[in-house]
Amino acid sequence: TSSPFSLVQKRNATHAAAGVANGAKNRPGRRLGLKRGNGEYVTPNTIIFRQRGSKWHPGENAHMGRDHTICASQPGYVRYYRDPAQHPDRKYIGIVFGSQDKLPYPKGMPRRRRLGLTAVPMTEQSAVEEEGAITGLEAGDEATGGKKGTGVTMQKDYSFGLSNYEIGRVAQEAGIEENQFRRSRWIAWRKSAARIARNALQRSARKK
Repeated sequence: TSSPFSLVQKRNATHAAAGVANGAKNRPGRRLGLKRGNGEYVTPNTIIFRQRGSKWHPGENAHMGRDHTICASQPGYVRYYRDPAQHPDRKYIGIVFGSQDKLPYPKGMPRRRRLGLTAVPMTEQSAVEEEGAITGLEAGDEATGGKKGTGVTMQKDYSFGLSNYEIGRVAQEAGIEENQFRRSRWIAWRKSAARIARNALQRSARKK
């Protein structure tokens, strides 16, 4: 007897016919390797070293991109170095601010940061003014103990300014008068409620 079912065998392709599998084989290289040598001056976000994998790690004032590219975070001079105290085998790339500085910094030494400030010798007068700015006292406030109404004081947000009492006194001495609010809030509320109801009625009428 013959079976009513026929056995059919189907063979699928084992190699992709299109797409990435059969793309171009002669694309250019990725241009990996060193881009800035030791001691070269760089600006922020300058590429220093392109690599596949983390053969080099970001050190002082440097960061690593998503493709393991080492870039500068601050302007300065490139340094290639090792830091056994941080890791015995890793190689680092960092940035220093001085052309004669070396990495790694000695243990316990504070990290150097570029603040954009210039060192200026402090005189006795400037020291007194700075102390007064920190405490919120001006010249002649020592006698009153820096109470309310004696000058600039430190606010809650750590900024210095006049107190509300002083601001009111300045306005009063200048002859500035505050305009009285004459409009009735109840009438304004009634008008606003009527306008809202009218707009809602118009929207419902348009939908119909």
